[in-house]
Amino acid sequence: MISEKIIAVLCYFVICSFGFTINLYCFFKIRKLKDFKNCFGYICICQVISNIVTCTIFLCWACPSILFLKEDTATYEFINLIFGKISILIWNLNMYSHIAASFNRFIAIYFPIRYTRIFDRKTVTIIISLIWFLSFCHVVPYIFFGCIYRFSIDDLTWNFVSNKCTDILSSLDLYLSLSNVVISLFLDILNFIKLGIHAKKSGSIRNIGVVTKSQITMVVTNAQNKNKSQTQKKTSNVYNNRIRFFFQSFVQSLIIAVELMSFHIFVKYATSKIWAMIATSCAWALCHTLDGVILCFFNKEIRSGIPCFKF
Repeated sequence: MISEKIIAVLCYFVICSFGFTINLYCFFKIRKLKDFKNCFGYICICQVISNIVTCTIFLCWACPSILFLKEDTATYEFINLIFGKISILIWNLNMYSHIAASFNRFIAIYFPIRYTRIFDRKTVTIIISLIWFLSFCHVVPYIFFGCIYRFSIDDLTWNFVSNKCTDILSSLDLYLSLSNVVISLFLDILNFIKLGIHAKKSGSIRNIGVVTKSQITMVVTNAQNKNKSQTQKKTSNVYNNRIRFFFQSFVQSLIIAVELMSFHIFVKYATSKIWAMIATSCAWALCHTLDGVILCFFNKEIRSGIPCFKF
């Protein structure tokens, strides 16, 4: 019979190896693409960094800890607590990045003409700095007030060590994270409503595509129709991009919501150590892996280099 430790290591290794690879690929693609040289692109980079670091922690610390290390040494505990603090920082980096992405899409959809002026270089710098600053604020209690988040070899998972500070922070983590998800989903719903209104005014995307094709055939005889066709085609592309970005943000928020419910609530119904591991740390690792997959899936420019994603 396969031991619980081997099962845990295999789960972490498979999920995080794939997650690390796909997110690292997204990171390099985003940095090269001109379409992502904007506020939304820099926010996506923050998300990808969060995903890469999380997968790296699992691969370079959690897996070796289960297989080779022991908890009864001061050195192990010191390093373990450092990785715990980094995990808290990176998780909140992901959360605030998603809120920023939803807000960015909200401005792009409701105020498209003002978008470039609103998200100038100064604003982008402020937003990215604020994301990192707020994320670091969550780490402060773990540095100065005795809150502990660490990897447990015996439990095969990351957990909050019970004390007065941690008990408060673990509950706060759940409610604050869920609040962030609700805000993101609320903005996404507003974006969806606006997209629906736009669709009613301009017709479905399919109809726009048909009109565009028919107009292109008349270019030879009518230069004015050509300009009109190009404008409609550009409008259609912008609309399609907005729909893709909406679904990307919406699906990512839903996955985070499910992960939070699993980590804090579903785990209470776990009947074994393995199921508890799956409901907590495995769900957490899978959340960051799927985050990269979704980013790749909904952006043709990113997935173009992956054969199985060419569609």
